[in-house]
Amino acid sequence: MCLSEEDVEKFDSDPEEYLHHKLNYYEEVSAPDIAATNFLVTLTKVRRKNTFTILAFVNTIVNEYETAKEGEKNHIAKEGALRMIGTLSSVILGKKSPIAEQVEYFLVRYVFPDFRNTQGFLRARACDTVEKFEQLDFKDPNNLLIIYRNILECMADSELPVRVEAALALQPLIRHDIIRVNMQQNIPQIMQQLLKLANEVDVDSLSNVMEDFVEVFAAELTPFAVALSEQLRDTYLRIVRELLEKNDKRDDDEGYGDYLDDKSITALGVLQTIGTLILTLESTPDVLLHMESILMPVIKVTLENKLYGKQKYTSISQEFWLTE
Repeated sequence: MCLSEEDVEKFDSDPEEYLHHKLNYYEEVSAPDIAATNFLVTLTKVRRKNTFTILAFVNTIVNEYETAKEGEKNHIAKEGALRMIGTLSSVILGKKSPIAEQVEYFLVRYVFPDFRNTQGFLRARACDTVEKFEQLDFKDPNNLLIIYRNILECMADSELPVRVEAALALQPLIRHDIIRVNMQQNIPQIMQQLLKLANEVDVDSLSNVMEDFVEVFAAELTPFAVALSEQLRDTYLRIVRELLEKNDKRDDDEGYGDYLDDKSITALGVLQTIGTLILTLESTPDVLLHMESILMPVIKVTLENKLYGKQKYTSISQEFWLTE
């Protein structure tokens, strides 16, 4: 479950490919790290009593990392240990788990420092780990705020995988009242960062994050709805253009709708975000009227090219029609 030399090289030289592998998109279950992850999960289900032996091993690794001198720290082992404990999060937070109460302390001591680790893959893993423990009910609300501030910083990280993992980790935080209140003042900037990320890498999970934010923070985003719809339109048209170019290069006779890849799924996610945005603006018909002309190219290119999202676009057209 530790990063290979190839993984580390990809993190630096081909971060998009690194992301697609680590987020398990279209990955064969026989891939070594995924097979190991599945085995670990199965092991803890079949031999639940041995789970705590595994956790003791993880604890040894993170303690060794903490006490080692700076030049002697095993970054790869620490990343692998955090991946293991994140994989077992549902077991650790289970109703009968005797260590659920210790998770917050573990995160504060062993994960929080990695938000600013010199190794980018450990910063990304820190974001992923707090996301895996999204169901944890923090006793100290200050720890939630620390996570929130660090996630925001990681969304501006120099490394693409860190930015993406941070964006994904931000989504589950909105279930906490204290985070929603603090996020209200930053939501326009957060949406800008998410849109920028969506144009850097095609990861459909980012669209899910945007859709949630549009729904939860509808009031805060209303003043920016027109600009946001323009950016969503441009993102979608860019993805569709790339998809059509890819489709033109295909040698077989399969139709466009017969295959799905990361780009097409991302395009659908952007479309769903547009639909959610429209629904949240039902009480502002003047804004919707302006958005109709902005989003018309989206509907047009979809219907003209018979894309798989035709039904969704028809519903968007209907929404505008009902408003009028």
